[in-house]
Amino acid sequence: MKKLLVVLLAGLISIPTLAGVDVSGYITSVHLKDGVLNFSFSNRAADVYCKVGWAGLSFYVPTDHKDYPYYYGLITSANSKKQKIRLPNVSKFNGSTSCDITKTGYGIIVYTPN
Repeated sequence: MKKLLVVLLAGLISIPTLAGVDVSGYITSVHLKDGVLNFSFSNRAADVYCKVGWAGLSFYVPTDHKDYPYYYGLITSANSKKQKIRLPNVSKFNGSTSCDITKTGYGIIVYTPN
C-alpha cells in the first residue's frame, strides 16, 4: 500500500513539472522577410525563453514548415483583429535565439474576442 501511495504521489508531483510554460497576449507586430514570418508578442514574460531581436521580434515560422500557410493566416488575422493568442510550451526554449513556434509541439491558439 505504501508503494502504491508513493507512486501516486510521485506521479502527481511530476506532472506539473513536465508541463511547459504558456504565455498569452497579443501579437504586436508582424514582419515578412524572405518568406519567414516573424512576429512580436505583448507578453514580455516570453523574453526569458525567446531572444528579442531586430524590431522586438522574438518568434518566427519558417517557410519550409508544412503548415506555414495556416500559421501565416492565424498570425496575420489575429494581429489585424487584435485577438488574444496563447503560445504553449515556450519554456522548451532557453532564450539564446528567437523561437520557432512550430517546435513547441502545440502550435498557436487564437481566441475569439468576446
